[in-house]
Amino acid sequence: MVITTLLKDLGAKKVVTKLNQDLHAKFLITNGADEVIYPERDMARRTAMKYSTLNAFDYLELNSNYGIFEISPPTSWIGRTSAEINILKRYHVNVIAYKDENQINPLDREVYTFKPEQHLIVAGDMKSFNSLISKKLQK
Repeated sequence: MVITTLLKDLGAKKVVTKLNQDLHAKFLITNGADEVIYPERDMARRTAMKYSTLNAFDYLELNSNYGIFEISPPTSWIGRTSAEINILKRYHVNVIAYKDENQINPLDREVYTFKPEQHLIVAGDMKSFNSLISKKLQK
């Protein structure tokens, strides 16, 4: 906590402080920290999401209700185009990219045909994502 104040006194333009708990966050921000990060907590949330959600290979939380997920395509999507499926209207998520052999490629056209070996990078709120996953598991 003292280091945060000293860094600001020495002219640091931005001070980011790492914490393990919320107890000291207000004090640090009052005393010069521009941002407080919680890497252990954030990694724990990401790991919990990744391993508790079936068919999710990775997850990035954007806020408490919205995230980006890496999933395999639902079986019902294989061989069909994104325009045919109407993903945004039907599932309320956006497929923003697909992943082929660890290469991420933007999904920038409506006529993209989904393939079984690819992973999809999907952005959406938790409720819509969970709905998509539950429908995926039923098919």
